[in-house]
Amino acid sequence: MADDFGVGCKLLTSESARSSCKVTCIVMNRRNIVAALGAETRVGLDVRRRDQALKADGLPTAAGYTLFEMLIAMSIIVLITSLGWSPVMRLQREYRVKEAAEAVREMVAGTRILSLDQDIVFQFRFEPNGRRYMRVPYENSNGAAEGGKTVTASGQSHGELPEGVYFSSVNESPAEALNPELLTGLPSEFSQTSWSAPILFYSDGTSSNAEFDIVDEAATTRRIRVRDITGAATVSTTN
Repeated sequence: MADDFGVGCKLLTSESARSSCKVTCIVMNRRNIVAALGAETRVGLDVRRRDQALKADGLPTAAGYTLFEMLIAMSIIVLITSLGWSPVMRLQREYRVKEAAEAVREMVAGTRILSLDQDIVFQFRFEPNGRRYMRVPYENSNGAAEGGKTVTASGQSHGELPEGVYFSSVNESPAEALNPELLTGLPSEFSQTSWSAPILFYSDGTSSNAEFDIVDEAATTRRIRVRDITGAATVSTTN
């Protein structure tokens, strides 16, 4: 009987110890959780305090941007870019037309020099509302070379304006086709092209008085003028 009582006491003692151990573990776990939460709370408080201090000093905080803020920033960037893009495109168009006009002016100036060198009359023509232009010797309505001189292909030249750039006549005059013999050596489509009235360059350095425009699709314009007394060609803007 005594032995049974002793065994029972040991069992009770063992059960009590296990229960006490469980309680102790639970208490320790709860303390750890509370400590961890307390640490996180302290970290959060420290971050908020730091942000408040940075804001007080006018410095940026480490907080991220919201989607709404990012959309506003992107909208502002797009707006600024669009406002700046229009002047860039305008400058690009002006440069394109300016370069095209300068290429035409160089051929016109070269036509005068050829007339002086070869002692024959040359003509410069362009395609109204088109892109083609050329330089060929001039002939009168009877088909004979001006001044009785032999017409040759020497000095022939032609060119084409860039895409979207075209010639415009200042003084409207009927377009006309040319004698195919004068167009020998030039592209075949030139014989079907309607040309402007000729700008003539004489062997004494004088020329026809003429002016015409080079225009793009946005109405960016450069005007080429040829002075009759000097035969000089100049490029200018129009008002």
